[in-house]
Amino acid sequence: MFRTLLKATAMILLGTLSLSAQNSTSAATSVPRLVNYSGKAIDAQSKPLSGTIGITFAIYNDQESGAALWMETQNVTADAKGNYTAHLGATKPDGLGLDLFSPVEARWLGVSVNGAPEQPRVLLLSVPYALKAADAETIGGLPPSAFLRADATASLKAPAKSDSSSRSGQTKQSPQANPNVTGKGTVSFVPVWDSASDIVNSSIFQKNSNVGIGTTTPAATLDVNGKGDIRDTLTLFPKGTDPTLAVNGTAFKVDSTGKVTFVSGQTFPGKGTVTSVAMSVPTADFTVSGSPITKSGTLGLSWNVAPTSANTPNAIVKRDGNGNFSSAVIQTGGLQASSVFVNSSVPNSVAVTGQVTATGTGQSIGVAGTVADSGYGVSGFNSSNGWGVYGESVGQDGVHGLSHSVASGVAGVNDGDRGTGVFGSAPKGWAFTSNGNTYQDRSAGGWVKAMLFVSGFTGKIATCFNSTLGGAAATTPPCGFGVDKTGTGDYILDLGFEVDDRFYSATGNDRLGILSVCTSFIAVCNNTTTANQVEVVNWDSTNQKFSDSKFYLVVY
Repeated sequence: MFRTLLKATAMILLGTLSLSAQNSTSAATSVPRLVNYSGKAIDAQSKPLSGTIGITFAIYNDQESGAALWMETQNVTADAKGNYTAHLGATKPDGLGLDLFSPVEARWLGVSVNGAPEQPRVLLLSVPYALKAADAETIGGLPPSAFLRADATASLKAPAKSDSSSRSGQTKQSPQANPNVTGKGTVSFVPVWDSASDIVNSSIFQKNSNVGIGTTTPAATLDVNGKGDIRDTLTLFPKGTDPTLAVNGTAFKVDSTGKVTFVSGQTFPGKGTVTSVAMSVPTADFTVSGSPITKSGTLGLSWNVAPTSANTPNAIVKRDGNGNFSSAVIQTGGLQASSVFVNSSVPNSVAVTGQVTATGTGQSIGVAGTVADSGYGVSGFNSSNGWGVYGESVGQDGVHGLSHSVASGVAGVNDGDRGTGVFGSAPKGWAFTSNGNTYQDRSAGGWVKAMLFVSGFTGKIATCFNSTLGGAAATTPPCGFGVDKTGTGDYILDLGFEVDDRFYSATGNDRLGILSVCTSFIAVCNNTTTANQVEVVNWDSTNQKFSDSKFYLVVY
């Protein structure tokens, strides 16, 4: 897609107008029907286009909509910076038509480069409208002298005498309209200046005798669609002249301090008259005095048991300054809180219990913890002989943890000198099950850190497992490992993490020789190795030579 950087420059190539009474066509031919236009062509990356470029010019009556009043396509030549000049109307036999421009309507120029979508239209300056002057100097193509009355010929031969009195009695002409004013309006909209020389529609719309602000369908003399702010006194006058309908000539008044004044005799909707006010409250909570009040009086309200944040029987719960309160037991059909802390000092008790007795389809959860940021969904702590978190299930999971980030779904941490972070026991099942890769810190033991099956003939890894990687990368060759075949039967394997302090073993996949393995820790390798590398050598003792072989390498 190409764009055209339009410049409102050099839009004048019009000659001087002249009028000849002897030649009726001289007025039309004295004005060149061409408009000079200079522009710059650039592509979608704002780089200039050079050479021969096809550009379509179109003139419109509106800035954005409407069909083209005139159109032509020219091949122009652009320089290295994309600058070009074109003569609008050059491809037309008569150039730009005399009826194309109007003294009361604006014209907009649209430009399209090499068939790309048309760019935003540019307002034509006032000079091109001089084309209309060529038509104004003639009447149907004839000079004004062709239409003089025959009996006026003699009067043309002698100059008329000056009459100062008649000149002084001439009507003073109205000032000319500002030629720099632009813009357009819509019927029924009140115009507004949006700049020193441009007029646009305002938000005020008039339909018949109704005026609307923010609406084009006013339903009253003044219809305001939107918020109204009155920063001083608002006064509503009654309709009519009956003085009994108003107080000081007003029916309703709100002064600048917010005081409301109604018309004299104002009544409110509803039936009956209020002559007494009484209060009734639960006697277990309050005592009331002074009730009812029949014209004037005071209602007294006293607590039987004042609200408190402490665990006090028969007291209405009142939160303390931190928003907390104490309670022995809370029974509710549902509890939702941003933070819950439960502490029990009763031996052999449970701090948090989640029990679901619902039946039917769907999944029910006894206790669920969700964390949107950092922290723990469910955290259990036990300082003696017990469980921090205990889950029991006869159907699905006793404890189920789900994580949608890099955090742990279920985390078990033991920072003592003995014990287990996570313990699994299943005499008839699986104590530990994983449907994904298993990761263990490099410095810890118990699980395999890496497994490789290498083809010594090609020097490539066929299958592998890397405990330091996650997802498919852990089992997708080369699994983050590297193989350097230094010679026949001699291979350097770089595992990407320190292995010289780990246990490892190599097993051949054929009977072509005897495998030997070493690292920098042994310091007797044939080639120099780093702490992350293992050297595997295959020696054919029968033929007394090194030979290539397929082999397995396991690092614990």
